[in-house]
Amino acid sequence: MGFIKSIFFAFVITSVSAFYGYTVEGGSVEVGKASTDSVVSSSVLILFSDVFTHSIVILMIEVKSLYKSFEDKEVLKDINSVFENGKTNLIIGQSGSGKTVLMKCIVGLFRPTSGEVLYDGRDLVTMNKQEWKMLRREMGMIFQSAALFDSMTVLENVMFPLDMFSKDSYAERVKRAQFCLDRVNLLEAQKKFPDEISGGMQKRVAIARAIALNPKYLFCDEPNSGLDPKTSLVIDG
Repeated sequence: MGFIKSIFFAFVITSVSAFYGYTVEGGSVEVGKASTDSVVSSSVLILFSDVFTHSIVILMIEVKSLYKSFEDKEVLKDINSVFENGKTNLIIGQSGSGKTVLMKCIVGLFRPTSGEVLYDGRDLVTMNKQEWKMLRREMGMIFQSAALFDSMTVLENVMFPLDMFSKDSYAERVKRAQFCLDRVNLLEAQKKFPDEISGGMQKRVAIARAIALNPKYLFCDEPNSGLDPKTSLVIDG
């Protein structure tokens, strides 16, 4: 973004200077005056454009007046937040403060008691089944626990969202799942079952599954918990 703004500002300065240079008449005094005018005009235009670009914030997800209760226990109360496009957005709080509940409300696993969850202006809470299915294709979710299917192999677990939402051929789905497993250094474990691998490896399988659809929205609930520092760096990268 900074590089693009620099190019734009350079274009503004060059264009304004060229205009004044082309239209100036007279001697050195007039040339000096034109140079001063071009600097002032360029500065005003740059200031205006900078303020304008900063005033435009592209919101990817917006939470409005969100409440969630379980029977008589109110877990979330009047939550308002925005998650901007192109940024890593964090939810920080002490244990038991409702972070996971909020995330599950945002992804649609819990239905809020009241409030709105807007995806690019689309309200998740009021979506019909078909709209929700289309949105679900754009999501990836990493849970605190790996949440793998015990009866499926590692490869089958990663292929699960692809089998549900992808229109690719079986061979293409396998190739994509293997690529994701390779990204987390688990390709050699693709034929194993979850109970045959360690907890940290299960978490990495869950990460591979979350990115299988190349989601627009990726939700991570403590994705590095249970991982060694070296593997955490791979996942963060």
